[in-house]
Amino acid sequence: MPPLGAAAWLGAGVALALSARPGPRARDVPTESLERHIMRCRRRGESACVMVAHVPDTGRGQAERLSAFFRLTDSVAVTRIPHGHEVAAVFDDDALDRDALEKRLRGVAAASGTTIAWTRFPDDGVTLTVLIEDARAELADSTAIEPATIVPAVLEGATVAGPAEGK
Repeated sequence: MPPLGAAAWLGAGVALALSARPGPRARDVPTESLERHIMRCRRRGESACVMVAHVPDTGRGQAERLSAFFRLTDSVAVTRIPHGHEVAAVFDDDALDRDALEKRLRGVAAASGTTIAWTRFPDDGVTLTVLIEDARAELADSTAIEPATIVPAVLEGATVAGPAEGK
């Protein structure tokens, strides 16, 4: 068994590596409707806007409130991520008022620290995966993300013993 000091340094290294990750990731995002929206735009030769928002957790029912906020014609996926939800959406580009949408989304989210990033099909990418990843990268580069939202909850309450405490 390694000395306790080595385990503490290993734990600190893991915490540092996790805090340097690009940001929270939604797993198994249900993207079928988003993919269909991009395919329709590709067939029609139209552009589309892809939005990714990270919304800090405000309690029960938040995913339902976020989903209900959008119109039935919007293609939206709301997924749980550490400390909140990720909203991925595709909108037709014509007459979309991004500022108004962001303002309304921040209002319904009712959570300070909500961050929103946009990409555009086909200018920023031609696949949904590329468009969403680029928006996530923009969110990770954003100064609006607090470091606590990047470190998983498992490590937040963990205590790390220093080298002197392990002897």
